[in-house]
Amino acid sequence: KMKVKANQLYDFVRKTSFNGAIPGSVYKMTELGLENFNKTPDTMGIAHGILCKNNIKDSAAGFSFGIGSNDKLMKCLKEFGEEEIDVIVNETLGRMHLVGKGLQVECVMTSPAMIDSTLEQVPESLHWDFEPFVINSDMFKKAANYARILENNTLKLKAENGELMVVNGETNFDQFTQKFKVAAPDFEAEYGEALQSVVGVLEGSLKCWAQSNYPLKFEEESAAYKFMAIVAPVVAKE
Repeated sequence: KMKVKANQLYDFVRKTSFNGAIPGSVYKMTELGLENFNKTPDTMGIAHGILCKNNIKDSAAGFSFGIGSNDKLMKCLKEFGEEEIDVIVNETLGRMHLVGKGLQVECVMTSPAMIDSTLEQVPESLHWDFEPFVINSDMFKKAANYARILENNTLKLKAENGELMVVNGETNFDQFTQKFKVAAPDFEAEYGEALQSVVGVLEGSLKCWAQSNYPLKFEEESAAYKFMAIVAPVVAKE
């Protein structure tokens, strides 16, 4: 079992599942903390997260559980608020229990073999051997809102001469264009729904690796967790 604050586990599940866009996940206790590594159903997005060990009590390496519905798990965790809960796994029965002071929730676990969104590593063909730049997630929060206004998930990024343009919508149609001064290399790429899923869970200051028509990589870190997200462009690099 492990003991953790319900709201911290909720935030971790939300972030690493792109708010439920990744339906199922396998969560494993490692020497770094509670870890998972997932891809979106369309394989256009990858998430890797670590809930740091100092936020978890009474757990050992080897503890793990598979969940077929991250969305349902988030809804269950939300019922506990900020309460510290026990997460108890019964592999024989295929059940996980979330136990608080006055509430206990029983969740059906899913065999890791049945969760095809799980990854072991980033594809070997991908390398970010160029320098990252730092951006604030607020620009993407606005982009997510503009996507809802336009009902269009297309998002274009273009950096030129130290200015980054974040463009929602299609050319010759309704568009929102944000401009920011950013110490980024010149690049241009277009992304689809996968990026819209990712930007909804990004927070604070981010490291970003970008190159024209190449997967976009983000890293976010706080006292509670480490989080990495990768998003493939609409046009793959040849």
